[in-house]
Amino acid sequence: MNTPKIDELQMDAFRELINIGSGKAAKALGQMTSQTIEISIPKIRTTSMAKTTEVLGAGTEVYAIHVRMLGGFRGRILLCLPLVSACKLCGLLLGQEPAPDQDLPDMAESALKEVGNILGAGVVNVLSDIMHVTTFITVPSVTRNTMEAIVKFVLDAAALKGDCLLAETNFSTSAQGFTGQLLVLPEAQDFEALLKKLPY
Repeated sequence: MNTPKIDELQMDAFRELINIGSGKAAKALGQMTSQTIEISIPKIRTTSMAKTTEVLGAGTEVYAIHVRMLGGFRGRILLCLPLVSACKLCGLLLGQEPAPDQDLPDMAESALKEVGNILGAGVVNVLSDIMHVTTFITVPSVTRNTMEAIVKFVLDAAALKGDCLLAETNFSTSAQGFTGQLLVLPEAQDFEALLKKLPY
């Protein structure tokens, strides 16, 4: 199934929806850490899933937080963080930053899973509201590998095809900031249905 061409107004609507979901996630993370945390989406774009790694950089090593979307809106969500960004995020949540050249301690991995749970739920809830469906996410998993290997594994495992959303995701506090990539990889028919529901 070919996804219809997305125009500028629809892209603006997508950006607003993802910003709303990430804003809710930022509030929850701020409550966890007793800090003011902002999550912003300065850039969002669509691309075919097959070209995702070409756009993002195939050989970049990242920590990827992965959840499945089940129910009325199906697919996968990946939050991909460069190693240094992932370790900074762990430090923000735990008060101690792990070394990027070493495997994550269990507590740090659990912290990243919680971020995936909170951010994934924020995004899914907004999309579900637009679609008027009930959607839920699975327990997050965390993987360290190249961007190419992770995306290929997820796409092959889920047999996903079509287009996806790539959202540059900035995390910031009063003291620091770092960037990751949020990938929303929907089932093709659900993505097409979402396009028809977008407020524009």
